[in-house]
Amino acid sequence: MASEFAVERYRYVLEQKRRLNEATFKIASVYQVFIVAVGAGYYTLVKDVTAQDISEASYRAGVLALLLANVFVSAITVSLLVGGIASWLSYKQEEAETLGKDLGIDDRPHLIRRLLSWYETYIILAVLCGLIGHSVIIWQGIPR
Repeated sequence: MASEFAVERYRYVLEQKRRLNEATFKIASVYQVFIVAVGAGYYTLVKDVTAQDISEASYRAGVLALLLANVFVSAITVSLLVGGIASWLSYKQEEAETLGKDLGIDDRPHLIRRLLSWYETYIILAVLCGLIGHSVIIWQGIPR
Protein backbone atom coordinates (compact mmCIF):
# COMPACT_ATOMS: atom_id res chain seq x y z
CA MET A 1 0.00 0.00 0.00
CA ALA A 2 1.26 3.46 -0.83
CA SER A 3 2.47 5.54 2.07
CA GLU A 4 0.71 8.78 2.93
CA PHE A 5 3.90 10.68 2.04
CA ALA A 6 3.99 9.10 -1.41
CA VAL A 7 0.35 9.98 -2.02
CA GLU A 8 0.96 13.61 -0.99
CA ARG A 9 4.08 13.74 -3.18
CA TYR A 10 2.08 12.40 -6.10
CA ARG A 11 -0.66 15.01 -5.54
CA TYR A 12 1.98 17.72 -5.42
CA VAL A 13 3.53 16.58 -8.70
CA LEU A 14 0.14 16.47 -10.40
CA GLU A 15 -0.66 19.98 -9.13
CA GLN A 16 2.66 21.29 -10.48
CA LYS A 17 1.99 19.72 -13.88
CA ARG A 18 -1.44 21.37 -13.91
CA ARG A 19 0.15 24.75 -13.13
CA LEU A 20 2.64 24.27 -15.96
CA ASN A 21 -0.27 23.64 -18.35
CA GLU A 22 -1.98 26.83 -17.17
CA ALA A 23 1.26 28.80 -17.61
CA THR A 24 1.58 27.52 -21.17
CA PHE A 25 -1.85 28.85 -22.08
CA LYS A 26 -1.03 32.20 -20.47
CA ILE A 27 2.19 32.44 -22.48
CA ALA A 28 0.29 31.63 -25.69
CA SER A 29 -2.35 34.26 -24.85
CA VAL A 30 0.23 36.97 -24.28
CA TYR A 31 1.95 36.05 -27.56
CA GLN A 32 -1.38 36.22 -29.42
CA VAL A 33 -2.02 39.73 -28.04
CA PHE A 34 1.48 40.75 -29.15
CA ILE A 35 0.90 39.46 -32.69
CA VAL A 36 -2.35 41.42 -32.92
CA ALA A 37 -0.45 44.53 -31.80
CA VAL A 38 2.21 43.94 -34.48
CA GLY A 39 -0.52 43.59 -37.11
CA ALA A 40 -2.12 46.82 -35.91
CA GLY A 41 1.28 48.50 -36.06
CA TYR A 42 1.79 47.37 -39.65
CA TYR A 43 -1.68 48.56 -40.59
CA THR A 44 -0.99 51.97 -39.08
CA LEU A 45 2.39 52.27 -40.80
CA VAL A 46 0.97 51.32 -44.21
CA LYS A 47 -2.01 53.64 -43.77
CA ASP A 48 0.20 56.56 -42.72
CA VAL A 49 2.83 56.12 -45.43
CA THR A 50 0.12 55.74 -48.07
CA ALA A 51 -1.55 58.93 -46.88
CA GLN A 52 1.92 60.52 -46.77
CA ASP A 53 1.53 61.29 -43.06
CA ILE A 54 4.98 59.78 -42.38
CA SER A 55 8.13 59.66 -44.44
CA GLU A 56 9.44 56.57 -46.22
CA ALA A 57 12.39 56.50 -43.77
CA SER A 58 10.02 56.53 -40.78
CA TYR A 59 8.01 53.76 -42.38
CA ARG A 60 11.11 51.60 -42.90
CA ALA A 61 12.29 52.27 -39.35
CA GLY A 62 8.87 51.30 -38.00
CA VAL A 63 8.78 48.08 -39.99
CA LEU A 64 12.27 47.16 -38.80
CA ALA A 65 11.32 47.96 -35.20
CA LEU A 66 8.29 45.69 -35.46
CA LEU A 67 10.46 42.90 -36.87
CA LEU A 68 13.01 43.26 -34.06
CA ALA A 69 10.24 43.29 -31.45
CA ASN A 70 8.82 40.13 -33.03
CA VAL A 71 12.24 38.43 -32.87
CA PHE A 72 12.67 39.39 -29.23
CA VAL A 73 9.19 38.34 -28.09
CA SER A 74 9.33 35.13 -30.14
CA ALA A 75 12.66 34.19 -28.55
CA ILE A 76 11.26 34.79 -25.07
CA THR A 77 8.08 32.84 -25.88
CA VAL A 78 9.97 29.84 -27.24
CA SER A 79 12.39 29.92 -24.28
CA LEU A 80 9.51 29.93 -21.79
CA LEU A 81 7.79 27.06 -23.58
CA VAL A 82 10.97 24.97 -23.76
CA GLY A 83 11.57 25.65 -20.07
CA GLY A 84 8.02 24.53 -19.34
CA ILE A 85 8.58 21.31 -21.28
CA ALA A 86 11.79 20.67 -19.33
CA SER A 87 9.96 21.25 -16.04
CA TRP A 88 7.11 19.00 -17.15
CA LEU A 89 9.58 16.22 -17.99
CA SER A 90 11.19 16.61 -14.57
CA TYR A 91 7.82 16.35 -12.83
CA LYS A 92 6.86 13.43 -15.05
CA GLN A 93 10.06 11.63 -14.05
CA GLU A 94 9.28 12.26 -10.39
CA GLU A 95 5.73 11.00 -10.95
CA ALA A 96 7.06 7.86 -12.65
CA GLU A 97 9.47 7.22 -9.77
CA THR A 98 6.67 7.61 -7.23
CA LEU A 99 4.36 5.30 -9.14
CA GLY A 100 7.11 2.78 -9.81
CA LYS A 101 8.44 2.66 -6.26
CA ASP A 102 5.16 2.67 -4.37
CA LEU A 103 2.69 1.11 -6.78
CA GLY A 104 4.86 -0.89 -9.17
CA ILE A 105 3.54 0.98 -12.23
CA ASP A 106 5.97 1.72 -15.08
CA ASP A 107 4.97 5.18 -16.37
CA ARG A 108 8.26 6.63 -17.57
CA PRO A 109 8.02 9.51 -20.05
CA HIS A 110 8.84 8.69 -23.66
CA LEU A 111 10.03 11.99 -25.10
CA ILE A 112 10.01 11.25 -28.82
CA ARG A 113 6.68 9.45 -28.80
CA ARG A 114 5.01 12.20 -26.77
CA LEU A 115 6.56 15.14 -28.60
CA LEU A 116 3.79 15.24 -31.19
CA SER A 117 1.05 15.02 -28.55
CA TRP A 118 2.13 18.17 -26.69
CA TYR A 119 0.41 21.38 -27.64
CA GLU A 120 3.62 23.20 -26.65
CA THR A 121 5.25 21.64 -29.71
CA TYR A 122 2.64 23.17 -31.99
CA ILE A 123 2.76 26.54 -30.28
CA ILE A 124 6.54 26.63 -30.72
CA LEU A 125 6.18 25.63 -34.39
CA ALA A 126 3.57 28.36 -34.93
CA VAL A 127 5.79 30.99 -33.29
CA LEU A 128 8.81 29.95 -35.36
CA CYS A 129 6.82 29.76 -38.61
CA GLY A 130 5.35 33.20 -37.95
CA LEU A 131 8.77 34.63 -37.22
CA ILE A 132 10.31 33.05 -40.32
CA GLY A 133 7.41 34.23 -42.49
CA HIS A 134 7.64 37.72 -41.04
CA SER A 135 11.40 37.83 -41.67
CA VAL A 136 11.11 36.54 -45.24
CA ILE A 137 8.47 39.13 -46.07
CA ILE A 138 10.61 41.92 -44.65
CA TRP A 139 13.84 40.82 -46.36
CA GLN A 140 12.10 40.33 -49.71
CA GLY A 141 11.32 43.99 -49.62
CA ILE A 142 9.46 46.01 -47.09
CA PRO A 143 5.79 45.64 -48.05
CA ARG A 144 3.63 48.63 -48.61
